[in-house]
Amino acid sequence: MGRGSRTEGAAALFGQELRRLRQHRGLSLRGLSKVIGFTPGYLSKVENGRPPSPELARACDDNLEAGGALVALANAEASVRPAQLPAGIRRFVGRGDQLRLLDNSDARAVIIDGPPGTGKTMLALRWGHHAVDRFPDGQLYIDLRGHSPHERPVEPRVALEEFLSALGVPANGIPSGLERCSALFRSLVADRKLLVVLDNAASSEQVRPLLPAAPGCVVVMTSRERLSSIAVQSDALRVTLGPMTPADSIALIRRVIGEERAAVEPEAVTDLAARCGFLPLALRIAAERVLAQPHYLVRDLVEQLDVDGRLDVLTTFDSVAVRTVFDWSYRRLDDDCARMFRLLGLHRGPHISTGAAAALAGLTMAAARTLLDRLAAAHLVKAAGRDRYQLHDLLREYAGELVAADERGPAVTRMVTWYQGDRLRRRPRAGALP
Repeated sequence: MGRGSRTEGAAALFGQELRRLRQHRGLSLRGLSKVIGFTPGYLSKVENGRPPSPELARACDDNLEAGGALVALANAEASVRPAQLPAGIRRFVGRGDQLRLLDNSDARAVIIDGPPGTGKTMLALRWGHHAVDRFPDGQLYIDLRGHSPHERPVEPRVALEEFLSALGVPANGIPSGLERCSALFRSLVADRKLLVVLDNAASSEQVRPLLPAAPGCVVVMTSRERLSSIAVQSDALRVTLGPMTPADSIALIRRVIGEERAAVEPEAVTDLAARCGFLPLALRIAAERVLAQPHYLVRDLVEQLDVDGRLDVLTTFDSVAVRTVFDWSYRRLDDDCARMFRLLGLHRGPHISTGAAAALAGLTMAAARTLLDRLAAAHLVKAAGRDRYQLHDLLREYAGELVAADERGPAVTRMVTWYQGDRLRRRPRAGALP
């Protein structure tokens, strides 16, 4: 992009922000003209992309209380087309139904949610790179650190500052205050076709100021939370991820370790996929462990998972671990939800009823249902029917590790007592008709 086109782009940014500030103060072009002493015709040309004079920029900035933003924009050169999407994963496998859903949708907001380790970010990046031609004005990306072990979630204003900088606004042109930053962002993208990826979102409150209103923009959010209020307000397309299919899980392992090596141990590959619970992160870690050791049999890893414990084995040599990813979600729970989640690890079956969970935690049915629904919203359990919930087997193993010694005995006793009573309640009464 040459200097001339960059200057024209900066002038367009100035004009958009001038129009927004003028309208926000309820001024017509003629009204602003009377205040600052420039003709309405000249102001109209500036709002439509004519470069402003330094005198006009200062007058508008002072009278519209822009805090230096208009002066900075007048002196700026628009940045090149932003292209912030990180590289996607090379060996991407599966999720064909979800990719087709994204391809065929005309939604301007998409929420990709699901449990930890299901590949939400990878799906967003895969589709973003695939659909890049649909967004000729570029892509914006930010990791909002909603579930980060060592860092706090990104403040919305900080995210907006990064976006505004990428769109050509100099540091001294970024307004103070969240609302003004958000308004400037929406103005700058109003006539653009941009893809905005908000990765690893913590909450609806975090992402709401970052949503563009432009019809040509699409925002893709990934989160372990459901972001329900955003879904309602934005009429968002929801794409919920879970474990992969067994066939795709096997295909992923084969892709990583190589077809020749996988062909030698087809049954072991199938067993490895099952031991990983068909969870994408676990599958990739397991496959990378096999790949890293050329003389390592797939069957060796399967046996190690059985003997040493899956969560201990499912870690890479640079400390990427399934357990760590689960930790990020667990630490965000309040005390009541965290206790319920831990105790669910004591239940051995794949499903648990609300009644059994209530007994396990020593709660009423209503209180247990509330906590289970909150865990479902955080994608740590899954609703599996009326008053029935399901816990992924790796999450159940992780939850069981967290149970304190003084919790275990009383909780198991309550659960066993409840199941014994449940069996008695289900027995036909004497004399009852068959």
